Amino acid sequence: MSRFVTAQKNKAGCLAVCAVRSLKTKPNLTLNPQPSSLNRLNSVWDGDWAILEVYTTGNVLIQKYLQGYHGLVKTLQDNIYYYQDELGSTSHIASATGALLEYYKYDLYGKPAYWSALNTQLSTSSYNVVDLFAGQRWLPQLSLYDDRNRFMSPDLGRFLQPDPIGFKG
Repeated sequence: MSRFVTAQKNKAGCLAVCAVRSLKTKPNLTLNPQPSSLNRLNSVWDGDWAILEVYTTGNVLIQKYLQGYHGLVKTLQDNIYYYQDELGSTSHIASATGALLEYYKYDLYGKPAYWSALNTQLSTSSYNVVDLFAGQRWLPQLSLYDDRNRFMSPDLGRFLQPDPIGFKG
């Protein structure tokens, strides 16, 4: 099985998947298409738990996440707790004291809408939350979900690649 390493959206909005790698760890996931500020995502899995780390190209740690069996649990740098609904979608985040920070709503195909604790709509997450609909990683620069082996477009309401196991699943 393989997974993409980098993806960029050009001025015309076209997606370019630049490389793939084997599954188990996730090095070198590009989160920002500007060459001067590329970020890398590493993960280490231990059964049902994972620690995800995001680094800059200068190898500076930006954030650490603890992921459990049902989704993201908390950030280890900022102590922000994630809460999911019955689909595994991040419904809201809270501080270490339990105070609501942001909450999220989704359309039928998972396009996110961000809301502050004061019920005002935001254009993006103030806390850089990217694990959203059904627990999948949202790439805001591409407006696509990374579903490990393929991309899902909420604008199109479909996956951009065929199922890697075809009709066997």
